Amino acid sequence: MRLVGEAISPGAVHPAIKRLVTLLPGRIEAGDVSQRALAQEVGLSAGRLGHLFSTSIGIPLRPYILWLRLRRATEAFQDGATLTQAAHVAGFTDSSHLSNAFRRMFGLAPSEVARGIEWVSEQPFAPAK
Repeated sequence: MRLVGEAISPGAVHPAIKRLVTLLPGRIEAGDVSQRALAQEVGLSAGRLGHLFSTSIGIPLRPYILWLRLRRATEAFQDGATLTQAAHVAGFTDSSHLSNAFRRMFGLAPSEVARGIEWVSEQPFAPAK
């Protein structure tokens, strides 16, 4: 099990998972992010993808995708989109769906915190310093 904040060793991550982590941000807006569709794209079965992802990254695939979607919605909101527009950009059905997911994840409404969030991007496969 991987600890939060622990660096991911490049040798420990299956190449399909590396590819998936790279392509997922672009898939949030553009397409199907079902485990089955993603597994087909990287050449694994859905079950194998789920297992490898959890083992390699430290969390299951679905919560990771939710995190990416919330991040994308927050970025859109910060860029001036309405909450409804931000929800649609990130793949939520409407602003209510986004707000509910945001409250479950952070305990606050998107409008309460989105304008003050600054995302810090890390290279997921960078060696630990």
